[in-house]
Amino acid sequence: MEQIDQTARDLLELIKGLNIDYAFERSFKVAQKTLLPNRLLFGIYTNRIKKNQQKKLLGICQQINMPEDFFEVFETNWHDSNAIGWAFEKAEDAIVYKVYLEFWEKWKRDVKDTPKGCDPFVVLLGFKWVAADRAKRSLARYTLHPLLTYEGMLERLSTAYDNDRHRALFEIVKDLLRFASSKVAHDEIRYLEVAEENTPRKSFDINVYNAKLLLKQIYPLLQKIYQHYSIPAGDFHALYNQFRTKAMGHLSGGIGRDGKDFLTVYYGLDDVEEGK
Repeated sequence: MEQIDQTARDLLELIKGLNIDYAFERSFKVAQKTLLPNRLLFGIYTNRIKKNQQKKLLGICQQINMPEDFFEVFETNWHDSNAIGWAFEKAEDAIVYKVYLEFWEKWKRDVKDTPKGCDPFVVLLGFKWVAADRAKRSLARYTLHPLLTYEGMLERLSTAYDNDRHRALFEIVKDLLRFASSKVAHDEIRYLEVAEENTPRKSFDINVYNAKLLLKQIYPLLQKIYQHYSIPAGDFHALYNQFRTKAMGHLSGGIGRDGKDFLTVYYGLDDVEEGK
């Protein structure tokens, strides 16, 4: 793995202490004149957690100072999840911790093949808090809108973007959907909408891993992103040259908890065998 921030390294050491194979996914976030590079999310599959490891699992959340009410929700629900993710983000000189519970398998098991299979379903819970001030926290719900057509996804985007103010961003997302839809059927693309309690966040997440795109194949789209947000070309290309051959994963965007629009590109999901 490439060089990573010390905070990420400390978090990874806690996860490696479980002695379970883990996965990691990279991302970069872009907002007006702001580029946050080399973000990492670490994850494990819950079916690999043995009974004697459960106390240590909960201990990770306690060691990164998860708020007590979040911890109660996490402790109650993690057994029903198929994966757990940990991440952090440096924003405005503050460290924000993030813990995710993923329920894709629950959706497949409980409703996918029933008449409710096309109904919205919460497939992710995201617990997020500022490390130095846990009162600044939010609980995010990621709601899957299953089996949307290409046109249906574009229609749903209106919930996150104003057609006039965000026309350029809408076109960027439209380009990605058009490209991905030329590679896989629409039901292979996952469209989620994200809302956080007590924040103005209203955003989406479009997962296109199944399209098997490399980031270098969508360079014109990435170019539009950094130009739209006034990111110096040199800064962007220094990052791009590190990941251009990685798999494109998903694009998240919309209005963030600060009330401003953003885009985040996730890529390069990898599995790591513990001990290697």
